[in-house]
Amino acid sequence: MQSCDYFKQILELLSPYFQTPLVNGPATESEIQALESHIGHSLPDDLRAIYLMHNGEFRDLDYHADDVLIPMLMCGYVFTSLDEMASEYDMWAGIIRDEERFPDPFPAEYHGYPVDTIKAAYVDKGWIPFAKDGGGNCLAIDFSPDKRGTQGQVINFGRDDHDLFQIAKDFTGFLKFTLEMYQQKRFHYILDPEEKDNLIGFLNGSMKVDTGGATASKWPYGAKNREEAQKIWAENLERLPDTEEGEGFTITVGDEEPYRS
Repeated sequence: MQSCDYFKQILELLSPYFQTPLVNGPATESEIQALESHIGHSLPDDLRAIYLMHNGEFRDLDYHADDVLIPMLMCGYVFTSLDEMASEYDMWAGIIRDEERFPDPFPAEYHGYPVDTIKAAYVDKGWIPFAKDGGGNCLAIDFSPDKRGTQGQVINFGRDDHDLFQIAKDFTGFLKFTLEMYQQKRFHYILDPEEKDNLIGFLNGSMKVDTGGATASKWPYGAKNREEAQKIWAENLERLPDTEEGEGFTITVGDEEPYRS
């Protein structure tokens, strides 16, 4: 399956840059079926095929020392295991129940791009998160798209995301997009200046979507065009402290020397 080929290439590109295993072993059919029963949706075939290869990203807290970094395989988001997906789904389902009981008197505005592809909401029960950034933001398979959307499209949503993007029309397309960002050296990691054991992922440039004439960018957060994205990227590089060799660095996948102080 094409999604498996893309994922294998992503792993091959990233593995030289990290000291730990990147992914877990395979999930079983029974584990996938249990997850599908729990969330009330069948996983798309291309995502199911990936879980039959690897049940999420390797994140053994006993294994990872403070100086061992997690790669966040899904374009800067951690690829969840099936158990993590179920837990994340339950957390967001609880928020939906709370909002139904106690509506926000001052609701925030949400915008989907391209227009009418994603429901303008904080969260929806049809959004199934398969990756997360650890800060309350997710990537999801959208099983309840808006009138111009596509069943199974990949979108972003979460605590910081008021602008929601159709990143790809299916999971295979998302993996292709992620692989191309690495191959074109447009996706970068920087070491978090405040938490030295964390990486922050940034897309250097803009992801072009139809916003009615404008160009929008999902990464870095808040950028609405290429210039803003590059400015945010530059500002974050300036925030990196002066450190001794090996303590502060950026990673650009494809560089001959992965770790650059």
